[in-house]
Amino acid sequence: MLGLNKIKTWASLLCLSGMDDKPNELRNVAMFRGRMCELLAKYYKGHSDMFFTVGLLSVLDAMLDSSLADIIEPLPLTAELKTALIDKQGPAGRALADTLSYEQADWETVSSSPIPKEILVRTYLESIQWAKQLTIQLQD
Repeated sequence: MLGLNKIKTWASLLCLSGMDDKPNELRNVAMFRGRMCELLAKYYKGHSDMFFTVGLLSVLDAMLDSSLADIIEPLPLTAELKTALIDKQGPAGRALADTLSYEQADWETVSSSPIPKEILVRTYLESIQWAKQLTIQLQD
């Protein structure tokens, strides 16, 4: 009923929620980034599930205390996904770059995005709200 991709998403989030040695905020950042990338997928004309995965996995370096390239390289991920995560290239990589720039208040980089600022503001706020609601659901 939910679909395989949504089940994978929920499983990923539940796994992240079980990392007790890391602050909860890191899980929130992963969820926020995943959602913002997912929302930006339609503007970059990409597959939303893949964009969500890029955002979600973008915190693995902090979760596993290693470089993202070292973590990602041996994983059985598509070249497109690896390039997006490591080099911020391709449509999903550009969505991740937009997400990181907005998250870090790098307004100069945000202003150079092909996505209008109004859309970035809206997706940012919606993503924060979504991550907060999901955190509440995971705590219940």
